Amino acid sequence: MAAVASGLPVAKVTVVADKVRTDVDAEAIAEFCVQHSLALCGLVPWSEAVGDADRARVPVIDYSAAAELTDAVRLLAASQDR
Repeated sequence: MAAVASGLPVAKVTVVADKVRTDVDAEAIAEFCVQHSLALCGLVPWSEAVGDADRARVPVIDYSAAAELTDAVRLLAASQDR
Protein backbone atom coordinates (compact mmCIF):
# COMPACT_ATOMS: atom_id res chain seq x y z
CA MET A 1 0.00 0.00 0.00
CA ALA A 2 2.80 2.40 0.83
CA ALA A 3 4.28 1.71 -2.61
CA VAL A 4 0.95 2.48 -4.30
CA ALA A 5 0.52 5.66 -2.30
CA SER A 6 4.05 6.81 -3.11
CA GLY A 7 2.95 7.26 -6.71
CA LEU A 8 0.04 9.49 -5.73
CA PRO A 9 -0.05 13.11 -4.58
CA VAL A 10 -0.69 12.03 -0.99
CA ALA A 11 1.24 13.80 1.76
CA LYS A 12 0.95 11.10 4.41
CA VAL A 13 -0.34 7.54 4.58
CA THR A 14 -1.38 6.09 7.92
CA VAL A 15 -3.22 2.98 9.03
CA VAL A 16 -6.23 2.76 11.30
CA ALA A 17 -7.16 -0.83 12.10
CA ASP A 18 -10.70 -1.48 13.21
CA LYS A 19 -12.49 -4.49 14.64
CA VAL A 20 -9.38 -5.43 16.62
CA ARG A 21 -10.41 -8.26 18.94
CA THR A 22 -7.26 -9.29 20.81
CA ASP A 23 -3.74 -8.23 21.72
CA VAL A 24 -2.54 -10.89 19.28
CA ASP A 25 -4.50 -9.13 16.51
CA ALA A 26 -2.98 -5.79 17.50
CA GLU A 27 0.53 -7.26 17.45
CA ALA A 28 -0.02 -8.82 14.02
CA ILE A 29 -1.31 -5.52 12.64
CA ALA A 30 1.66 -3.64 14.07
CA GLU A 31 4.08 -6.20 12.60
CA PHE A 32 2.41 -5.96 9.19
CA CYS A 33 2.73 -2.18 9.26
CA VAL A 34 6.43 -2.38 10.12
CA GLN A 35 7.07 -4.94 7.38
CA HIS A 36 5.33 -2.73 4.81
CA SER A 37 6.64 0.65 6.01
CA LEU A 38 3.18 1.84 7.04
CA ALA A 39 2.54 4.18 9.96
CA LEU A 40 0.04 2.69 12.40
CA CYS A 41 -1.81 5.59 13.97
CA GLY A 42 -4.57 3.76 15.80
CA LEU A 43 -6.51 0.66 16.71
CA VAL A 44 -10.28 0.58 17.14
CA PRO A 45 -11.58 -2.33 19.20
CA TRP A 46 -14.21 -4.81 18.09
CA SER A 47 -17.55 -4.13 19.69
CA GLU A 48 -20.76 -6.13 19.60
CA ALA A 49 -22.40 -2.85 20.61
CA VAL A 50 -22.17 -1.61 17.02
CA GLY A 51 -24.58 -4.29 15.82
CA ASP A 52 -26.76 -3.76 18.88
CA ALA A 53 -26.94 -0.03 18.14
CA ASP A 54 -27.82 -0.73 14.50
CA ARG A 55 -30.60 -3.09 15.52
CA ALA A 56 -31.88 -0.52 18.03
CA ARG A 57 -31.69 2.14 15.30
CA VAL A 58 -29.54 4.33 17.52
CA PRO A 59 -26.38 6.04 16.28
CA VAL A 60 -23.34 4.25 17.70
CA ILE A 61 -22.08 7.50 19.19
CA ASP A 62 -25.31 7.79 21.21
CA TYR A 63 -25.38 4.14 22.30
CA SER A 64 -24.01 3.92 25.84
CA ALA A 65 -22.91 0.29 25.48
CA ALA A 66 -20.52 1.42 22.72
CA ALA A 67 -18.64 3.86 24.95
CA GLU A 68 -15.31 1.97 24.73
CA LEU A 69 -15.47 2.06 20.94
CA THR A 70 -16.54 5.69 20.64
CA ASP A 71 -13.92 6.76 23.20
CA ALA A 72 -11.22 5.03 21.13
CA VAL A 73 -12.40 6.79 17.97
CA ARG A 74 -12.50 10.16 19.77
CA LEU A 75 -8.94 9.69 21.05
CA LEU A 76 -7.75 8.67 17.62
CA ALA A 77 -9.39 11.69 15.99
CA ALA A 78 -7.95 14.03 18.61
CA SER A 79 -4.46 12.62 18.05
CA GLN A 80 -4.72 13.46 14.36
CA ASP A 81 -5.55 17.11 14.98
CA ARG A 82 -1.89 17.79 15.77
